[in-house]
Amino acid sequence: MILDLKGVGQQTAAKFNKLGIVTIADLTQYYPKEHEDRRTIVAIKEIVVGEVNNIMATVLARPDVMNTSRGIRVSVTVGDRTGKVRIIFFGQPYLKSTFIMGETYNFYGKVTENFEMNTPEFQKRSQYKEMIVPVYASTAKLSQKVIRQHIKTALQITEIKEFLPEEILSKFKLVGKQEAVNNIHFPDTPEEPDAVCSHLYITVYYLFISSFKSFFLSINYLFFSRYINRKIRRITVVGSHCW
Repeated sequence: MILDLKGVGQQTAAKFNKLGIVTIADLTQYYPKEHEDRRTIVAIKEIVVGEVNNIMATVLARPDVMNTSRGIRVSVTVGDRTGKVRIIFFGQPYLKSTFIMGETYNFYGKVTENFEMNTPEFQKRSQYKEMIVPVYASTAKLSQKVIRQHIKTALQITEIKEFLPEEILSKFKLVGKQEAVNNIHFPDTPEEPDAVCSHLYITVYYLFISSFKSFFLSINYLFFSRYINRKIRRITVVGSHCW
């Protein structure tokens, strides 16, 4: 059960359950809907209004806290050598003590016409790594950060069973399923998730066709062998988005 995963309490488990995630295995198979390339930092003067931007900026003043119709608003002015931008959070009053003047953070979020970044993901500069970040289907009550954290933990402790025989892995130059699943969640390059799709396609096809193997073999082994190899070869060059 997902409650067995370190750091997952009753409330978090209930939120995962609403997404259909009940076990740790379910979590490892909860594939991202897309990936965000956060390897490039933009200067504040190069921010594109209305778009998601990835910046590295220093806190220039103590956070302001204000009661609004949307709840408590925490705003922080940050800047780099090229300019300033205001970071806004709603309903998270504890953040007023999170940001320290003079410290630098990485912020990732959409910038409005008022030159404000609303509720971005953030981390200290020391924690920033150039990476491709998975984005999962979720609810407002379960943040991307929490999902990523627990999926990473689940992958570290789960041994994923390999269904394909070594001869097929070798013949079609496929990575093992363990590596394939890890790369779908946390790839090193934007192309990596598409590259490992072949493994998933072929696994599904292999398991399906294997269930009829005795039937095919009784008809014509040579026909079966050529048929499955032709199908698998075609699958390895199929396009992207396999989940």
